[in-house]
Amino acid sequence: MNIDELGNRVHRILLAFITATIVFVLACCGGLILFGDRPTNGIRVERLEADIRRSLPVGSTWQEASAWFVSHNIQAGGAKDVLTGLPAKLLLATIPNDSLLESAEIRIAIYFDEDCQLTKIDIYRFVYCL
Repeated sequence: MNIDELGNRVHRILLAFITATIVFVLACCGGLILFGDRPTNGIRVERLEADIRRSLPVGSTWQEASAWFVSHNIQAGGAKDVLTGLPAKLLLATIPNDSLLESAEIRIAIYFDEDCQLTKIDIYRFVYCL
């Protein structure tokens, strides 16, 4: 083997290494783009919101809302009015919802009127800024 053949061989090996490195970096970036924002627990706020709004229309009772939380294995609690200390007409729940790229949680608030009839549902994904 002469010097020219050895140089060509080293050149091909180096080119293959650089190509493999570029493909690897692009694959990693593509993986982060595809999977980086997916919640690790599999719960998507859009699906959860559609389910809660379908299952609990306006006028639903406190008991129906509590049963929905139990059926989804979500711990919910009532809030108290800060000024009076009396129970507020509100059910609250927080669900951890981290992904590979961010720390987050889903927050659910269900509001009731004086007759314990559902009046409003707030549900959103809160992302912690680090």
